[in-house]
Amino acid sequence: MLTRIKLAATMTGYALVCWHCLRHQDVAHARAPTAPPTQHLALAPAHPLTPAPPTPAPVTTPAPVTTPPEAAPPAVAPAPEETLDTASSMQRALDRVIGDRTVLFAPGSDAIDPSSLALLEDVAATLRRAPVPWPLEVSGHTDAVGNATGNVDMSARRAAAVARFLASRGVSYRRIQAIGRGASRPVADNATPEGRARNRRIEFKVIRARRG
Repeated sequence: MLTRIKLAATMTGYALVCWHCLRHQDVAHARAPTAPPTQHLALAPAHPLTPAPPTPAPVTTPAPVTTPPEAAPPAVAPAPEETLDTASSMQRALDRVIGDRTVLFAPGSDAIDPSSLALLEDVAATLRRAPVPWPLEVSGHTDAVGNATGNVDMSARRAAAVARFLASRGVSYRRIQAIGRGASRPVADNATPEGRARNRRIEFKVIRARRG
């Protein structure tokens, strides 16, 4: 009987302990916070960070290099024209303006070739510069081909044609002496074409130094 009572007491105590534990568990469970439902978010792929464009370096415009102006060459005064107050100065001026040019004519004629007009214009301009009207000899020359008398006549007509041209350009006709010398005064060999060409010429010569 006593044993039953002890067993019943033991069972009762065990039951109380179990009830207490269950009660305590329920209370703890009730007080425990409810975990939020798990939500899976679809994350967009991370965009790479776009680097900011580099700041351009400030453009520094170099200061213009100022080149000092070159020193101008010293002005050279033009050489004064020779004063044509003597026969020799007049002759030098004519020789200088004529140079190696030649007065040409149409074949077998006293007609001045147009290519020689510029030369005669220069001769006339030089003669007009003279302060005094120096007398001038204009002599015609031929090569040795043909009749000697005919050559003299042709050379005289060609010299006269030049004198008329100079007179038409303001040179007094009275100061010009036109002379035909034919082939009597060659300056080159008449046996060659080149020599004959050089002998066919007009010469200009100041013949005396006196004031008119």
